[in-house]
Amino acid sequence: MTMKLRSRLTLLTIIGLAGLVFLFMVTILHPASIDGNHAGESLYKAANSHLAMPRNLVDKSSWAVSNFTSADYQFHDEPARGHKINNVEESLRRKFLFKEKPHLEVDYAKGYINKVFTPARRDTELFTKEIYQMNPSQLIYHINAYRYKARRKGDKMDIFDNSAIRERGDSLKDWELWYLNISQYELYRHDDPVIDKLLYDMATLPIEHSKQLSGGTQLKLKLTYSDELEGLWKPMRFTRDTETLTNHYYFSDYERHTAEIAAFHLDRVFGFRRSPPISGRILNITEDIKQHATERFRKTMFYSPVGNLCFYGKCSYYCDSNHAICGHPDWIEGSVAAFLPSDDFAPREHRRNPWRRSYSRYKKALWETDRDYCESIRKKPPFDKGRVLLDLIELHIFDFIQGNMDRHHYEVYDFPEEWQNDTMPVVLDNGRGWGKMYKDELSILVPLQQCCQVRYSTLQKLLLFDEGPFKLSKILDYSTSKDPLYPILVGGHLPAADRRVKITLKEIQTCVAEHGWSSVVIDDGF
Repeated sequence: MTMKLRSRLTLLTIIGLAGLVFLFMVTILHPASIDGNHAGESLYKAANSHLAMPRNLVDKSSWAVSNFTSADYQFHDEPARGHKINNVEESLRRKFLFKEKPHLEVDYAKGYINKVFTPARRDTELFTKEIYQMNPSQLIYHINAYRYKARRKGDKMDIFDNSAIRERGDSLKDWELWYLNISQYELYRHDDPVIDKLLYDMATLPIEHSKQLSGGTQLKLKLTYSDELEGLWKPMRFTRDTETLTNHYYFSDYERHTAEIAAFHLDRVFGFRRSPPISGRILNITEDIKQHATERFRKTMFYSPVGNLCFYGKCSYYCDSNHAICGHPDWIEGSVAAFLPSDDFAPREHRRNPWRRSYSRYKKALWETDRDYCESIRKKPPFDKGRVLLDLIELHIFDFIQGNMDRHHYEVYDFPEEWQNDTMPVVLDNGRGWGKMYKDELSILVPLQQCCQVRYSTLQKLLLFDEGPFKLSKILDYSTSKDPLYPILVGGHLPAADRRVKITLKEIQTCVAEHGWSSVVIDDGF
């Protein structure tokens, strides 16, 4: 009996060990390497526990593949509905938005412009009682509509031949309808329903082709959709709560896909409408990138130790195996910016920002050492007349709120020629914004500090975002909630937006106290 019992125990032990070895082999193999993508995906869903914990640690703000469904692509009317949000991020967001104690409190209550500085105006629509009864969605529409009503509509660009438009009629695609409405002062109308359709298209339409774009410092892909729409895709590098390292220069920082998305919504909330539509998009590296990649690009692909598919491509910064971009296991987040019309139809002029940084670890730019720098800039074209200088000051206020120090150039349409300098700056390349939650980079506001000018309409917006009924953070959070990758801004980024509004108002008040209202606040008619 003893020998038989020992034999049975030995047999059971061998069977148990064989089973453990089989389970171990199943868990370490990448699903795509077993039997195609679909078989691999089903196997991964059946045995994904080995990656659940490292994925949560490495990427707290992404979905696990086992929980990823088509419903996650849908847009929602209210923040947090239907989204899978990390509990820590959600608690921090709610703690701030629902008036609990925020991360960082800075009291500038006595340091910014109040109604004592605001002369009586006939157009007091932004400060009527009605706005205090609006929800965030209504307030965003109100801000956009008010700015649109007061401003000259401007001329549209004749991008497409009118006869072709008449022939095609209702068959025009969403991106073509968007192109038709690009005008002298804005990239889209405040009430244009095609913009939200276009955002949905960028998040959901099948991708027909993708390729890495040459040029630039960091990796990016050009996506071509099934309806021939083209978009610029920037990948997720790290989690939303990862801040820029304190010892890193701005030109050494990663670009953030969430910064691109947040910048589009910030521009929309302010009513500038100078940024092309940008949406979040999750790609499958195998299907959307690898099968379209060149042999050279495929050589940069590999599997990580935990079975995730990675790539690093070719670029100036961070394109090596030590800074690879990895999926989970081959799904990855990114931002997609809709391509503007090509230069053949609507050429743009690339202009150097006079407040450009030196991009040197040892030298300072001229504006950093010359306190009267703005006076010399005012005398030079195109800043000596027209709207260009005020546009640039607004652009730096926009950059200050998002913490973007990388505005070395800007673009304007030089088509048609009669527009000259009477057109808007196009807001592109905001990937290095939203890198620090608690550091406010005041040097971004130097154009405002040195020139001491701001549009009255911009001051109105800042006052509205500061006084309420909703702070900028609440409206911005509501606007970004429509993106399929929501939440976009987490942790201290939302309180930082409100704090920077107050700091900007304080700087304007300093200018008013020194130079007087009429010299500082430029009446733009609304």
